[in-house]
Amino acid sequence: YHVESECESGSGRADVILIPKSRANKQALVIEYKVGKHTKKLSTIAKKGLAQIIAKDYVAKVQAHEHVERILAVCLAFCGKHVALESTIITSER
Repeated sequence: YHVESECESGSGRADVILIPKSRANKQALVIEYKVGKHTKKLSTIAKKGLAQIIAKDYVAKVQAHEHVERILAVCLAFCGKHVALESTIITSER
């Protein structure tokens, strides 16, 4: 994978984007990290982070790569040693 951190994509900056180097690998990843102050709110924070990936079109840079067919969008919300994860698969439009 080509790994890019804090790169511009869509109307913002994704925390991490992984684009497959090989044309045999058809799935890319867009990852957003969030930090919460309370463990009880981590799930909500992760959902909002995933919504941010979609609303700000962080997948735009990945969709420019013709060999990518699927994009795994992931938000990880942390509070100390606790973590919540929300994800979805986005089909690349051609």
